[in-house]
This record gives sequence, structure tokens and C-alpha cells, in this order.
Amino acid sequence: THYTLTGLSPQTNYTISVISMNGVSDQDPNINNRTSTIIINTSSDTSACVAGEYTSLQDNGECIVCPENSYSPDAGALSCDCLHGYYRAENEGVDTECTTSPTAPLDLEWNDIQSDSISISWSPPSGTGGRTDLYYVITYTNGGITNEINNVTTTHYTLTGLSPQTNYTISVISMNGVSDQDPNIN
Repeated sequence: THYTLTGLSPQTNYTISVISMNGVSDQDPNINNRTSTIIINTSSDTSACVAGEYTSLQDNGECIVCPENSYSPDAGALSCDCLHGYYRAENEGVDTECTTSPTAPLDLEWNDIQSDSISISWSPPSGTGGRTDLYYVITYTNGGITNEINNVTTTHYTLTGLSPQTNYTISVISMNGVSDQDPNIN
């Protein structure tokens, strides 16, 4: 999430705090544990940066070229937006390149079927989306009941506790640190 402060005075120090709130936050004695604070100075001349650059407040107002897969359409930008279909993880700053979700895993196959288990394996996706935090989600469904196994980091898995003589539909989805922002992941 983001918010743009307007009407700030030049050559002025500001302390900006953001507090995470919910419906009962005013009764919470630990509310300061959910507060993030930064101090900025508006002495930087952000208008010196051209489209395709942003002004880094941490680097004395230097103009920095937008990271890969991002842009700033206007001069004087304080950050660069990700191109359509590219994202930054929540914990990544404006200086981080924008990345995308991985492609589907390859060559899904079963290796061993028992009365109550099945071993499956697959190959990593051909594209990781430009990230190294790859993991998999396995779903298996029978008769409308879907089970999900999250955060699998290997390319093999044994599903156990299955019902004998029952058909299952098994899917493996490649995920990474920005997949939760991608509306095309299913």
C-alpha cells in the first residue's frame, strides 16, 4: 500500500509514522509495536530526475534509473511502478526490480502407487519469474473434497492417507514471493 503526502514545505524535516489498525486497535496497549516511522527532509530537488528515474531519499536525493521491469512516467518521481504483470514482494523496497510468477512445473508424473499413498515428481518450471524463492503448492481432490499442501520446496512428494480405490485429481502449482499478487495464479 502507499499514500502520497502533498503540500509539504521545502527544506523541512518531517517525521512520518504509519500505524496498523483494526476495529479494536484503540483498546490495544501494544499499539506502538505496530508502528513504522521514517524521517525525511524535503530539501531534495526531485524535479531534477527525468521519466525513467526516481529520487532516492536515502541516497541524498540522487536520481536513480528505475529497476528492471519498472517505470516512472513522470519527472520527479519518488519511486518506480512495476510494469503490468510484474510485482514486488511486500518486504521489497523501490530499489528492487519487479518480478513475476514462475511458469508451471514440468513433467508431473507418479512414481509409486500404494493402496493409501502415491509418490509424485516433477521438474522445475522453465521460468522462475526472476526470483530464487521458488516453492510449490500441491492440491489433490476426490469427490469435491480438496486438500492442499503448501510451501513444498522439493520436486517430489508422497501423498499419504488416501482412500483405497478412489480417483484423485492432483495438481502442482509453481509459486514464488510475488505469486500471491498475480491474479492469474490458480
